[in-house]
Amino acid sequence: MEAPTTKLYNMELKMSSLNKVFILGRLGQDTKSIQFNGNKMVTFSVATQANFNGNKSVEWHSITSYGNIAESCEKHLKKGSTVLVEGRIKYKSYTDKNGVVKNSTSIQANSVKFLGPKLTHEDTECYNSITTTDGVSDDIKTTCDTDEEFYIPF
Repeated sequence: MEAPTTKLYNMELKMSSLNKVFILGRLGQDTKSIQFNGNKMVTFSVATQANFNGNKSVEWHSITSYGNIAESCEKHLKKGSTVLVEGRIKYKSYTDKNGVVKNSTSIQANSVKFLGPKLTHEDTECYNSITTTDGVSDDIKTTCDTDEEFYIPF
């Protein structure tokens, strides 16, 4: 029988590193698609905003997706779309054509949740007109004249 301290030590070794990131924000531009060796790669940038003591700051995150995730991103995402990206941080070094070593940081997406397009002024007015103290009314889809399913803004 193994001593309890050995089991705890082995568990600590297995969990000694983790590279996971969650980004919730909006796309700054439309996706860019690249086809290589029969595989699709889609890249896009996501902006996140923080507010520290009244000072707003925006950070841009480069996202890279592959395979089926890339296909879905290319099909459904556009500038202004809200997404939740789960992935890992990836660091790369390369030498440019002038011989200078460059470093880049990106997030390789393992999962991308499409949370909706950017609200237009008309969407906001429609949402405000049918929001009640109990939340959004049941007839929201028929009240708002939109091609896409309605989503809750945040």
